[in-house]
Amino acid sequence: MLTRMVAWKVALSVLKHALPLRTLMGVAEPRRLGASLHADERQRIESGVRRLGRVLGGRDCLERSLVAYRFLARAGARPMLHIGFGRDDQALDGHAWVTVDGLPVAETEDAVSRYVEVLTFSPRADERSGSRAGARGLPAGIRAAVARARRRVDRRTLRQALERVQERRYGVETSETVYYEDLGLETQDRLWHIPSDWGGLRRALARLGPGPDDVFVDIGSGLGRAVIVAAQFPFARVLGVELSAELNERASANVSRARAQRTMRCGEVELVTADATAWRVAGDVTVVYFFSPFTEEVFDRVVANLLASVDERPRPLRLLYNLPVEHGRLLRTGRVRVLDVCPAKWPAADDEGEVMVTYQLLPSDGETAAALAARLPSRVPEAYRAWLGEYEPGYLIYKPKQLGGIAVYRPRRDPAEPSAASGAPGTET
Repeated sequence: MLTRMVAWKVALSVLKHALPLRTLMGVAEPRRLGASLHADERQRIESGVRRLGRVLGGRDCLERSLVAYRFLARAGARPMLHIGFGRDDQALDGHAWVTVDGLPVAETEDAVSRYVEVLTFSPRADERSGSRAGARGLPAGIRAAVARARRRVDRRTLRQALERVQERRYGVETSETVYYEDLGLETQDRLWHIPSDWGGLRRALARLGPGPDDVFVDIGSGLGRAVIVAAQFPFARVLGVELSAELNERASANVSRARAQRTMRCGEVELVTADATAWRVAGDVTVVYFFSPFTEEVFDRVVANLLASVDERPRPLRLLYNLPVEHGRLLRTGRVRVLDVCPAKWPAADDEGEVMVTYQLLPSDGETAAALAARLPSRVPEAYRAWLGEYEPGYLIYKPKQLGGIAVYRPRRDPAEPSAASGAPGTET
């Protein structure tokens, strides 16, 4: 039994990176469920699951729980897979565990009691045949999972290939993920640097249709990829604002190398080292880009600066928000309209939350806001209409556990009707 458990654990550890959780559950669930579980069989399975942790160590609670879930269901139990979150003194932590008849398997009740359950899965057997139209044993189950994931994997492979092509084309190095903890910088309500998708950002900017009177700023510009992409459009100026002087120095080198390839249509590119909460928004900025650089209080302060700027100098000001984890927070200001939504990557990802939402930021004066709103029509595609309201597709953003683990958790919320914020003057609904 242990050999089969190890094989399943190894397979699941690979598949979890290509499949959404519900599909992964379908892979783990046996085709046929046993009639009843004998006590000695449960004890044998629990022993095998405990030994899995010793044979293959690491942060593996999901894989071990899926293995336990499969073997218990196949033996006749009705297991429940639970996923929850708990907070220790330093960080928010996630955990997966299995119960049978309310009792945890291969764990103590004390060990799981500190986690708040957010998701639960149970076997979904066909009542007539006792079968599940999902995985069909290890080889067939894996083959079926690979077939279901092929389109997703093919898209990711294509994106990786395009990534390498673009890096070579411009002679830049912008693909690195950088954690601010490693740079000794403040991280409260700040996320880390992950580069934008080349194709996704280029398509999103093309949909904006920028002209020679527009000025672009990437707040949280990191290694400069978004600045380089934006400079290929006819903006009057392109700015990057970054907290880290070290990242800005590397970004400057990337911009210089990209400029040498003669692909930039914008002649004025500037990188500013500053805390975005203290940076004064230039009065000519018309397009702001976020790749989810902040959350909560820091997000509020930066947005307040943008709104103050449009109050001081009313103008069409658009915010292009990639991975909009604070979408609801932004709508609740009552000062934004949703103008457009498009995929954040090209080829597009299947994840509903991997989008870029374009908002118009409005001045507080109602008459002025209505006049500016009339200049920018909303053209949200039908498939994305849920984003007109306080929609939460569900976000779970995490970094290595030694750096704090889970940074953002937003549970999925069913699409809501467009709120008053999204229906500001001039919104097309």
